[in-house]
Amino acid sequence: MNQEEAKSKPAIKKQNSKNDKMKKRSVGIRQCKICKTRKGMVRKYSLGICRRCFKERAQDLGWEKY
Repeated sequence: MNQEEAKSKPAIKKQNSKNDKMKKRSVGIRQCKICKTRKGMVRKYSLGICRRCFKERAQDLGWEKY
């Protein structure tokens, strides 16, 4: 194959699969904003912190304990 043939062939584009999208939303991507752990995440209300950090800082964030 010479250089002219190589230039004339179109480049093959990689197709995005469903797995590529899932990797961006998986558990391993999310981590606590404070301690950077990936376990026990509280995602409700878009908090993005783990349950341990939430328990320590709940009153500072404006939550009341009943």
